[in-house]
Amino acid sequence: MLPVSVGNISTSLIKFYAESCKIKGRTSNKVANLRNLIGFELSENNLVGWIPTSIGNLRNLQGLYLSNTKLIGSIGDAICKLQRLDVLDLTQNQFSGFLTNCLGNVTSLGEIYLGSNILSSNIPASIGNLKDLVVLDLSSNNMVGSLSPDIGNLKAATLIDMSMNQFSNEIPREIGGLQNLVNLSLRHNKLQGAILDTVSDMYFNVSVNKLYGEIPTGGPFKNLSSHFCSVYKGILNNGIFVAVKVFNLQQDEAFKNFDTECEVLRSLRHRNRVKVITSCSNLDFKALVLEYMPNGN
Repeated sequence: MLPVSVGNISTSLIKFYAESCKIKGRTSNKVANLRNLIGFELSENNLVGWIPTSIGNLRNLQGLYLSNTKLIGSIGDAICKLQRLDVLDLTQNQFSGFLTNCLGNVTSLGEIYLGSNILSSNIPASIGNLKDLVVLDLSSNNMVGSLSPDIGNLKAATLIDMSMNQFSNEIPREIGGLQNLVNLSLRHNKLQGAILDTVSDMYFNVSVNKLYGEIPTGGPFKNLSSHFCSVYKGILNNGIFVAVKVFNLQQDEAFKNFDTECEVLRSLRHRNRVKVITSCSNLDFKALVLEYMPNGN
């Protein structure tokens, strides 16, 4: 186990990394004696108990890495005292209850990883205070309620993953204004309403929800009606009519557009989506075989 004497190490120590060291037992409150720590890592160990409240005394801490350590309890307010914290990684533990509201006061945060726990609260509106937040991962929890419009204040965010939760109601339009966002995953929730038509060109996964309405034509969906292809009506041996979408490989973007469209159609679950029957792909020919819609759509 991590000995109590760890707190007697020189206070000049700035980094303590002990990942995957088969450490067992509780994390000693004496760790708080290491007041000059900027990095503390105990990931991939067999700890028990909860985060000691004394960790809030590590006022210089910039990185706290406690992923996959079997810690339990709530994510206490002690974390909110770490006003220089940049990376918080508590992935794959058994943290439960509410996501503390004061987390939004730690405005130094750049990356938050809280995936694969059993958190059951909504997202506090204060999360919108984190103007420098680049990564927000809340995936695979039991979080509930509506997605706060304040998420739209996370202008620096490039990745937001809130998949595998119980979020409901509509997707806030404010999220569509996050121009730096590259990856937004909201899959496997209980979201309702229309798919956002204001999101930029990114990886956007909203599969396994209760969304309805028309599929947008812009952003990540623009390739679904691209000018890089031609559509033909065909008939299979069994007499079923199909639409064959053939990509013009003379266009430089056609290869990328084919791959992007395959990814979007693979991940999207929507009642108005045209069914994909199969695809054909080699160096000289790329096409999608789709369900034929007799009304011209």
